[in-house]
Amino acid sequence: MSTRLQTDEDTFVSKSEYENYFKHVEEEVISRDMDDSSLSTLQVTVKSTSKLKDKTADKSSAEKEASAELRFKQGDENGDGKLTFGEFIHTSKYLLDWQRNEFKKMDRNRNKFISKQEYGEYYTKLADVFRSVKGQIFADAIRKYRFDPKYEKELYEGDIVKLLEERYRVKPKTTFTKIFTTFDKNANYKWDVEEFVMFDTNFPWDAMDPIED
Repeated sequence: MSTRLQTDEDTFVSKSEYENYFKHVEEEVISRDMDDSSLSTLQVTVKSTSKLKDKTADKSSAEKEASAELRFKQGDENGDGKLTFGEFIHTSKYLLDWQRNEFKKMDRNRNKFISKQEYGEYYTKLADVFRSVKGQIFADAIRKYRFDPKYEKELYEGDIVKLLEERYRVKPKTTFTKIFTTFDKNANYKWDVEEFVMFDTNFPWDAMDPIED
């Protein structure tokens, strides 16, 4: 996303910056020439809705401007015509709802405070969930790419490249060997599940190109 909310680096978001940002966000999403299967639910909804744009252009534009202005006013608690970061967070109902839900999950004893222990336990559990998901991705790849998955528990460089292409829809910008070697901790030219999880946790997106469908 090339457009940023704060364009003049004054540590505040003005009303015009706020409205212009969300105008450009919608334009960029709509202009992407992507297949619906590769879009998130939100992007699919925006893309589908845009098909009615010609019929409701004037009305839609006015509604969007009013909506952005209303959200700005709701966030601008001191009425100075600009948003601090704290005020900006309060312009998004979905972000606030997400934060409230996360708080409730962490506050296990419901005393309206999050202790250091509760905070640590929550993120430890979350890390375990993510690791389980990554482990399942690795296990699926073993079954798909290895000739005898009952005994073969590691993936070669070529297997990982296939996994990147098929599941992550990316491909290395250059040779993948250097990255593969970095995470091949025991230097046996294969990755076990621990090495794959470490790679996925520190995924080098800047070294990848998206695969166009």
